[in-house]
Amino acid sequence: MGRQTFFEMILKLLFTFLIVLPNKPNDVNLISNRYFDIFYPSARKNIAEDVSNYSVSELERISRNLHITAVEKIQISILEENEFNEKYGSYLPEWGIGFAIPKKSLIILKFPMSFFNPSRLKFIVGHEIAHVLIHRKAGAFIPRWFDEGTAIYLSKEPNFIDEIKLSTAVILKRIIPLKDLTQSFPYSGARANLAYIESASTIEYLISEYGPYIVNQILSETKEARDFGNGFLIATGVDLTVFELEWRTWLKKRFTVTFILKPNLLFLIVAIFVIIIGITRKLRRSRLRSSDECIED
Repeated sequence: MGRQTFFEMILKLLFTFLIVLPNKPNDVNLISNRYFDIFYPSARKNIAEDVSNYSVSELERISRNLHITAVEKIQISILEENEFNEKYGSYLPEWGIGFAIPKKSLIILKFPMSFFNPSRLKFIVGHEIAHVLIHRKAGAFIPRWFDEGTAIYLSKEPNFIDEIKLSTAVILKRIIPLKDLTQSFPYSGARANLAYIESASTIEYLISEYGPYIVNQILSETKEARDFGNGFLIATGVDLTVFELEWRTWLKKRFTVTFILKPNLLFLIVAIFVIIIGITRKLRRSRLRSSDECIED
């Protein structure tokens, strides 16, 4: 039996639970706008209103970026954390705060504490909307690394790529092969975090090498060819194997030599070195004082 894709797994979950709205039928509320139907429990009305406001602007912005004109309505369901974990906890990691099911035009959001940060909520909403629109644009299977990397790029979350973590992975040769990120991501938090950072870096590399329209071109060619590998080859002129080799070479240059020479990292290293020297000297003086006191006694 072949490996299930992330989205196939979620679709099976849908058939199991039939519906993803809250358990209490009398506590289901609805906010509708031009593009979304948003279901939420009464206690989360303020969050639902924020989601509604962000969803319209994010969908319109991302649609312009992807050159999508006709937009079918998307359903967003906000679940309390305990219900979310009860239904999806055994399938999704603890750190998961939401996911999209593009084939169903459906987004599920868990209500975690981080939602109280309005800017964070905006990026979460934009990220999940991007997943739905990316799949509509492609019309075919796309690798998870490309899907996540493009969603990060389109949601415009600032400073997503942790240069220290990525450079450490490069130097220690712990970069996860893209073939291992085709169907799904690692379950553990640290490895999953690296997978997301790597995915974001693939899109950064593509844009730096082929220009700002390359993501759109890849998705358009994928839809035309009905295959991501062929679409990628037509859009970039290289196949996925060659691309990964070139991306890894770029990573070594971008996140080792260049990064080490950055003033902010140099300042950090010097600061840590100075602190260590200061602590060492202080401990030495304390020992000397203790010795002097012993001699006097």
